[in-house]
Amino acid sequence: TFSGWSEIPETMPAKDVEVVGTFAINSYKLTIEYVYENGEEASATYSEEYEYNAEYEVTSPVVVGYTADKLVVEGTMGASAVNVTVTYEANADTAYTVKHYKEDLNVDTYTLADTENKTGTTGTQTSAAAKNYVGFTAGTVTQETIAPDGTTIVEIYYTRNSYDVVYKVDGVEKHTDTYEYEEKVEARADESKTGYTFSGWSKIPETMPAEDVEVVGTFA
Repeated sequence: TFSGWSEIPETMPAKDVEVVGTFAINSYKLTIEYVYENGEEASATYSEEYEYNAEYEVTSPVVVGYTADKLVVEGTMGASAVNVTVTYEANADTAYTVKHYKEDLNVDTYTLADTENKTGTTGTQTSAAAKNYVGFTAGTVTQETIAPDGTTIVEIYYTRNSYDVVYKVDGVEKHTDTYEYEEKVEARADESKTGYTFSGWSKIPETMPAEDVEVVGTFA
């Protein structure tokens, strides 16, 4: 911008006069907007004035779970304002955790059985999947939105199954006892039949397996 002329006499003196004109360097504004892919603000807007021909170098702020398409905004200020948009893209390797809980025996509590460390894209849904545990049935798996800071946890609970021990004598079902998986199995009392001696029951498992069991009583 022209600052003006040096002193000019009001009337001409008896000599030549030199008048010097001077300029001041202009300053122009650099504005950097930081946004997500959907246009929402990711970080506060940067705004600063730089003199004409001055170099600038601005490091983009860190936004957890996202990566800027311009890590550094740099250049030389021209004779007009500069506007830059830095877009933050969601990271595809953001961590989240899946925890698997099995129901305890004969109580309504659960114990952590397994932990999985997984990754996904920030802001999208997790892809947790139930495991196949013998003697257990998985509950509903509720997916969560992946937080940018890696703190997302998906919890999956598994109900302990119940199975039957069926006692038969002479092909006739005498008793049915229901046990939870891995519960201790108590044998039934001996049966009786006129003129015969009870020989015993066929093999009875100590703890309940993941299937129904048929136990046969015999007489001698």
